[in-house]
Amino acid sequence: MLQAIESVIFFVPDIHAAAAWYATLLGAQVQYENPHYAFVYGPGVVLGFHSADEKSPAGIGSTTVYWEVANLAQLEAAGATRYLGPMTTSHGAQAAMLKDPFGCCIGLNQPSAASRAAADQAEDGGTLAAKGKQKGLPRR
Repeated sequence: MLQAIESVIFFVPDIHAAAAWYATLLGAQVQYENPHYAFVYGPGVVLGFHSADEKSPAGIGSTTVYWEVANLAQLEAAGATRYLGPMTTSHGAQAAMLKDPFGCCIGLNQPSAASRAAADQAEDGGTLAAKGKQKGLPRR
């Protein structure tokens, strides 16, 4: 049924500034589908930027996408602000939530050796981690 995440859409007050900020982080180019929608190709996913409105307001909402990072502080240096954390998971990974300069929430996961080992042990053919590995998709 659900196969892979194809895109993540950010509802922001300024699509041009938001797309440019993420493009800089990813070393990518901003592209436009139309004057109201910009997008950037990220690692295995399209990041889209749509103007916020009354049905889809900007800011921290219900769903947060977590990115694997080598260092939690990197996005703060690029202009994001800490919202929650960092915290240590039960497998020793570090996790935090930040707000990008446009009010959207970004989740960060800095894996540990134990969290990588736990993901490797989950390879029983029925878990998302194992299915991701079979298809060559990234995983924690």
